[in-house]
Amino acid sequence: GIAVNDPQTGHFNLNIPVSLNAIERIEITRGPTLHFDGSRAMAGAIHIITRPSEKPGLTLDLAGGQHQLFNGTAEAAFTTGSASHTFTFQRMTSRGYRNNTDFETTLVHYQMDFSTASAQFHLFTGYFHKAFGANAFYSERFPLQWEANQGGLFTFESRIRFSRLQCLSRTGFRIHGDRFLLIRDNPAFYENRHTARTLTLNAQCRYPTRLGISVFGVEWSRDALTSTLFGNHRRTTRSLFFLQAAEPLPHVQINAGGTLRNDEGTWRFWPSIDIGYDFSASWHLFSAIGWSFRLPSLTERYYQSPANVGNPHLSPEKAWTAELGLRHASVRELFQLSLFYRDHRNVIDWIRSNPTEPWHAVNFGRIRTSGVHLDLTRTINARWAFLTLHQVAIGYSLLHAVREDLNYDSKYAFALLDQQFVANTTFLIGSSLTANINVRYEQPHAAASRWLIDMHLQFPVSGGEFYLDILNLTDRRYETFPGVIMPGRWVIAGFRFSIFSAASVCHLNGHSLRWNSSSKQSGCPNHAESVACSPGHHNDGTGILK
Repeated sequence: GIAVNDPQTGHFNLNIPVSLNAIERIEITRGPTLHFDGSRAMAGAIHIITRPSEKPGLTLDLAGGQHQLFNGTAEAAFTTGSASHTFTFQRMTSRGYRNNTDFETTLVHYQMDFSTASAQFHLFTGYFHKAFGANAFYSERFPLQWEANQGGLFTFESRIRFSRLQCLSRTGFRIHGDRFLLIRDNPAFYENRHTARTLTLNAQCRYPTRLGISVFGVEWSRDALTSTLFGNHRRTTRSLFFLQAAEPLPHVQINAGGTLRNDEGTWRFWPSIDIGYDFSASWHLFSAIGWSFRLPSLTERYYQSPANVGNPHLSPEKAWTAELGLRHASVRELFQLSLFYRDHRNVIDWIRSNPTEPWHAVNFGRIRTSGVHLDLTRTINARWAFLTLHQVAIGYSLLHAVREDLNYDSKYAFALLDQQFVANTTFLIGSSLTANINVRYEQPHAAASRWLIDMHLQFPVSGGEFYLDILNLTDRRYETFPGVIMPGRWVIAGFRFSIFSAASVCHLNGHSLRWNSSSKQSGCPNHAESVACSPGHHNDGTGILK
């Protein structure tokens, strides 16, 4: 519920002290009508939901792999009265898959959930530290870059019901430190340090009326950056938002809302609306349109180095997006097909005219993107001898972007994928071995296409499970950005077990599978990691939980 976008640079958006073992699910919401998030979510939102502790226990997860990888996680869950607590510690190290890609990461976090008859409270706090060799991450001219990040996150949420009125309040504080060396062994050549702090306060209430559900809220956010390179900067955001959900006709739903935001002293209104129609209990037609924007990061405005030069005169990016789609949802199947169009203006990118020049941040103009997106998830449970195919999920995206012709190199704006196909299968081998295979086809706009395959195997034993991950199974060599070479095949093996814990039963289409409630799913082959551990469990229609 708290935005963790970093004001310094988008490279740090996922620098959060959350272990993967602590994540219950990740919801990806595409499209223009996010209503509350939409004005600052250019293409959608990614919601990371941590898993509440259910039963007391101590769980250990130990893994090792190629390139001297070690990953150890300890999680302790316990209760005091009506409150449940989870404490997690993780340490991960590797010498890296090529020169100057070694890393070490340490994180610790604590979570508490407490409920009463009329209220729910949730607290999360954590700290992380990581250091890594950044081989050509920011410029191929200086491959021996190095970086160290550390930071903390605190969030507190309360949900209180007053008769028919429901109110939600959130407080979030994020601090992030960054030390960067352009040449790892020569700090005197170029070094900078940054510390970013963000405080966010928001509250919203919803109330049922004759029109439907009315939601209104406020948010206040303050960013502060102290930097040896940028100097000191502050910016404050204030916003009022509302949403009216109504069903004016049978089977017709309308959600209309908007955000009135004050950024850098200017008030702007960003509206959104979506309209849906139910053909039947399982078939739904939807359409949506919304407006959004993005403020330049402080790196884009003020960064100065031999490899990258910021621009203090950058304007915010703006976009409007429209979408039309069809959705089918049942217990065993979810299908969604959508067409979309986005008009993106004042696009910010780093450009240069030749490889010997530094990258310069500019507003280069406009990108108009049209496309189609398909999602299909089907629970099958087909049996062939010793093999049981439980679930198949398919996703496909096709983009066509019309850009202003640029006679220079672009660092990011042209790095999108024109096509992407993803197929994920989950099946049971014999009576205990669960396998998950993920196949991806990617067609970058300005590079060769590639097929990538990842595999996950897990085998339950008494009190735990063995697992094996094979990433980039075919050892494909490719770059996401010029100079940033991705790892080849990487094999990781691990053992996850509980020292003491209560066991639960997960039902998958009538088949009972024992799993450990204080760790990630042991016997559930669905891998959705939803609360109900059910392959038919999806969210409210804004996306698919995978």
